[in-house]
Amino acid sequence: MAYRDFKTINQVKAKFDLTINLINLFPKSEQIEPSDYLKMTLTRNLKVAFDNDTKKARSELIIAPLLIEIREPKLSCI
Repeated sequence: MAYRDFKTINQVKAKFDLTINLINLFPKSEQIEPSDYLKMTLTRNLKVAFDNDTKKARSELIIAPLLIEIREPKLSCI
């Protein structure tokens, strides 16, 4: 199967008989609440990103807003 054929982590786990062990890579980092803007943006963008089913769409509609949020964590909803 191609990468694009997997839609969920459960499909990957079943196909390759994988077990997932979660570890805390950054134990001293504090969690921050995502901004209302990011929540709204991802809510609006997720369906479009996955309906287009391209890496480009996912990058622009999901990854870019996350990177902006990380870079500017103190921005409030406009």
